Amino acid sequence: MKLLALDMGGTFIKWAIMIKNKNNIKILQQGKYRTSEKQHPSGKDIVWGMAKFAQDMKNIHKEIKCVCSTMVGIIDTKKYIVLSPNHTLQGYEGMHIREEFAKYCKLPFYAMNDVKAATQGELMYGSLKGKKKVNAIVMAIGTGIAGCPIINGEIYYGSTYASGECGQMVVNGHFYENHYSVPGLIKRCKKIKPTIITAEECLDYAKCWCCN
Repeated sequence: MKLLALDMGGTFIKWAIMIKNKNNIKILQQGKYRTSEKQHPSGKDIVWGMAKFAQDMKNIHKEIKCVCSTMVGIIDTKKYIVLSPNHTLQGYEGMHIREEFAKYCKLPFYAMNDVKAATQGELMYGSLKGKKKVNAIVMAIGTGIAGCPIINGEIYYGSTYASGECGQMVVNGHFYENHYSVPGLIKRCKKIKPTIITAEECLDYAKCWCCN
């Protein structure tokens, strides 16, 4: 089955056209585009933009059967409702994701929290594949920071789907994700080298510093 995968990020929406078979997934094409041209987009702006992009891709690739998306924030994966927005992307708490997506794209739509989706990927196809009783935590560091616990080889969602949401913990007087996420890293690096504007430049600078 051919499907379109979307990854909702604070800076970019990443996408891939995939073929899913019983035991593996093959990526046929992938790319990314800016989450929004607006400085402060609403949640609906972003979801509608994703739906319009998905419909455009369906018009080009007729074989696409569904859209699978990761979403920021705390997501009820049974009712497809945003229970709580991500700190870095406000404005869509309580949104019925499927209803909003369907306004611009009629393909079947599936979604879950981005870090929990990454964790599911590790369990099914990645470093945790086949480890049925593993206990672990998967951490994701991007525009924000979040984690996902695994207990006995299964994702632990918690009663409110909020397990592993560690970005708002206070560490050394700062919200964890404000200080240690990618934007936080860039902000700190700019104090040393003001011309730095991307995470890649931060890493390149660190490598040069370590080598000298």
